[in-house]
Amino acid sequence: SLTTITQLIPQQNETVSQPSAPVYDNASLPANFTETGNRSTVCYGVLGCFGRRDFADPLKRPINLWPQSPEKINVTYNLYTSKNKFVPNVLRYDLTEEDLLNTHFDSKKPCKFIIHGFGGSFDDMQWMG
Repeated sequence: SLTTITQLIPQQNETVSQPSAPVYDNASLPANFTETGNRSTVCYGVLGCFGRRDFADPLKRPINLWPQSPEKINVTYNLYTSKNKFVPNVLRYDLTEEDLLNTHFDSKKPCKFIIHGFGGSFDDMQWMG
């Protein structure tokens, strides 16, 4: 239902933090910021908090930087329905209920999410046609 969908939509002033970890905003991190101990994190509201050690790998990722903000990455989702099979409604991760109401989404119909995976993009999914 639309109520269920809107519960997934982030609220404007909602923040997520971990009480035992300091919270940093990318904009406030000094240029020479370094991680001290196991508790340094960067948080992005409803998406949660991330530490650089979470994705560390000495061979595949010898330099492990902070995750970029969703605004910098420009996270979007393409919504295709039977009414718009070839031209998607492009939705941002922080869409509002009004944004969703201005799409072809119909909560009474089945909905499927196709996720390309880490490091991929929609353009990599040629099988979609």
